[in-house]
Amino acid sequence: MDATAEAPTETFKRIFLPELLVVLMGDEKGKGYLLANLLSRFFPAQNVTLIMVVVFSYFSPTGTGMYLTPAQCLLIGTVTMVLVPGLPLAYALWKGLISFNRSGRRERVVFYLIGLLGYLSASLIFTYYRSDPMAALSLSYLFVALACMLINFKWKISVHTAGIGGPAAALVYVYGLAGLPALVLAAALAWARVKLKAHTTAQAVAGAIVAAAVTLPVYLAFYPVHDPLFLISTSLYRMVNLLTHPA
Repeated sequence: MDATAEAPTETFKRIFLPELLVVLMGDEKGKGYLLANLLSRFFPAQNVTLIMVVVFSYFSPTGTGMYLTPAQCLLIGTVTMVLVPGLPLAYALWKGLISFNRSGRRERVVFYLIGLLGYLSASLIFTYYRSDPMAALSLSYLFVALACMLINFKWKISVHTAGIGGPAAALVYVYGLAGLPALVLAAALAWARVKLKAHTTAQAVAGAIVAAAVTLPVYLAFYPVHDPLFLISTSLYRMVNLLTHPA
């Protein structure tokens, strides 16, 4: 065992204990800090991605195609779009190589590249198996990550808000008014990142806008149907069917 390796208890104290004390003892850094911190911790890009993979695997109004079942889509999407980008990032956070709220532009490049590899793999698999809803989702993530990486070379754009801005646009496009809560969450996350001084207002807002602006053309080009009433009604039917016939 490496003598210089940090003990798990020390890692806990360094990463989680300060936030745990805030939760237990109250808001120590000004009004709204606790809420901002909780929003940032619960809705990083990887968590939102997992939610989107679940939604489009099991509740896509048009199904997942002829060749892939919802469970297969969930497995493929989770591995390529959540674990591949997320595990290296989690390891770097655990080792203290980067900070949750204070990462520099240079530190981000390698994680963008790893994410692009995962999103490209997902896009190729879902396109090959003609799962159009999942292909649209993975392609939107691929192009959003590419756009953010290119911007990152000159300016630090918010990955948190990009991670919800694109999905919010996709949900509104597919489900209409039912997707509006995602826009509220995007606004809340933008406020949270500014509150935590992780980003300026311009960086936080730009993340959401860039992601939405990239996602919408992808869905216009690749999503098979755009009829909110049809999409919502069929989604409700699939949800009821899943609940009543889980097998």
